[in-house]
Amino acid sequence: MRMFLLGGLLMGSFAGMAQTIGDDYTFEAIDKKVEGKVLVSFVLDRQGRVLADSTTVFQHLGHGLDELAVQRVSRPGSLLVPPAALAAARRSDKPLRFTVPVPFALSTLSPRDWSTYYALKGDQAQAEGNAGRAISYYDLALGRYKKNAAACTGLAKAYSSQGNAAEAAKYTELANKYAVSAR
Repeated sequence: MRMFLLGGLLMGSFAGMAQTIGDDYTFEAIDKKVEGKVLVSFVLDRQGRVLADSTTVFQHLGHGLDELAVQRVSRPGSLLVPPAALAAARRSDKPLRFTVPVPFALSTLSPRDWSTYYALKGDQAQAEGNAGRAISYYDLALGRYKKNAAACTGLAKAYSSQGNAAEAAKYTELANKYAVSAR
């Protein structure tokens, strides 16, 4: 697994797993503008905890959102588990199965999440050798969240690859400033 810090968020990249943006979306789902609900079924014990390996996805969205839905339901104290379900589980002698919708909407993403997304798009464009497109994405990232050190670093590299040393130095300085302030 490769871990890196983007816009103050710890990001993980696993082979075969979707890359997450913030806590509630994947890069691929944002890229494809996927929205909707994932129906997740799970079993609660008497203490109101979701039993390990009891989750089942009934309605899929794909693009890594099904896995995120299961994670969201399984979090201790999840607000997705209705209070009535918790009360019923506590009164029952045996574990009870419940099904809840887990919504995903692009409108719930924060400006920092969008900034992280655009910085990653800039990284993709840079890797493809398209510095002009990378600069556009990094500019979008900074428009969403001004203190995105990853976007500043990306802009510095893109401007450097175009031979624009003054702009590269400006964004290198900003990236260093934002990286220090994020600690």
